[in-house]
Formats: sequence, structure tokens, C-alpha cells
Amino acid sequence: GSRDYPDSRTLAAVFEGSGGALDGATWRDHTSFTVRCHPTRIAPVLHALADMLISPRFVEIYIEKHVIDEELASDTDDNGHDTDITNISRKAIWGEDPMGRRVGGASDVIKQLTVHDLRIHHARYYVGNNMALCIAGPCELDALETLVRHAYHALPSGVSQPPPTSPLFGPRSPEHARKHEDNGQLEIL
Repeated sequence: GSRDYPDSRTLAAVFEGSGGALDGATWRDHTSFTVRCHPTRIAPVLHALADMLISPRFVEIYIEKHVIDEELASDTDDNGHDTDITNISRKAIWGEDPMGRRVGGASDVIKQLTVHDLRIHHARYYVGNNMALCIAGPCELDALETLVRHAYHALPSGVSQPPPTSPLFGPRSPEHARKHEDNGQLEIL
């Protein structure tokens, strides 16, 4: 939940009621949220997404901790050794660097996380200089810019965090992807 949407169900209702849904993914070095919606519903979707990113409540942390613990357990054998080839290969490439760790972290660390810990992380990383907002679809640019400025006006600019550097490959370059679907929906990345 967030300041204006008290729990995950209320947030989900905004996205689903706008002809789409919210998808989130956690990577080792970033988190991404993708929303598809009908173009006429962009205002409430932008507001809900911004509110979620700017003012999270972290009220359902115990549920998320349990889900993460189950996901971590599914990647190990009976002796607790990691069996996921992505985790194993990234550890071989990155070593002890955070990029070599499992996306979900370590179970013992997850169990100890507090709301205070999450707020510190959020204040450091969930800031304007660490974010990109991409919107694709049938929309009028000036009106869209006004909506975005209104929705994200409370987002702190913060300090940009440097991207990780691989010990084998040097600095990472930005990844680019282009996807076109003529389905009449608006996609927010």
C-alpha cells in the first residue's frame, strides 16, 4: 500500500480498473514496474504508480518476506546449495560483488529486515535521479507532461547511484529494447 492506497488490493484495483495491471520485477541492480492501461485512464494510473513509489507504507512486509523465503528455498537442494544456473553463473562472474548475489538475497538477512531498513533503502534509491519513466502509446505529449509533473511533484531528486562494474567486463552499458504492439493500450515502464 501507499499513502493514498492503504493496501495492495486497493492499488491493484486502480490498475485493473484502468484496463490493465501492474507488473513488478526485481533484478540485482534495479526494480522495474510496468503498467498497461487504456489511454483515457492514464491520470489515475500515473497517480497510483507515483504514490506507490513515493509514499510506500510497507504494511504487508511479513507477506513479502514469506514469499521471498519460499522463492529462495525453491532454488536450493536438500543441503541448502544453490541450484539455479543464473545464480551460479553470476556468482562466478561477479564473485563477492553484490551483482554476484541472489536477487532475493539471503534468507537469514530477509528474515531480519525491518520496515526501518526498507525506509532507509527507499530513501536512498527510490529518487528521481535513479529513475526513468517511459510512456509509450497514443497520448498527447504536452498533456502527458502535465500529468507526470503533477503525479511526481513530491518525488525527491536524490543522488544518482553509480551502476555496478563487472570485474570481468568493465562498466555496464545501458540495455535498449524496442517493442511495438498496436493494441490500443498505453504502456508505462
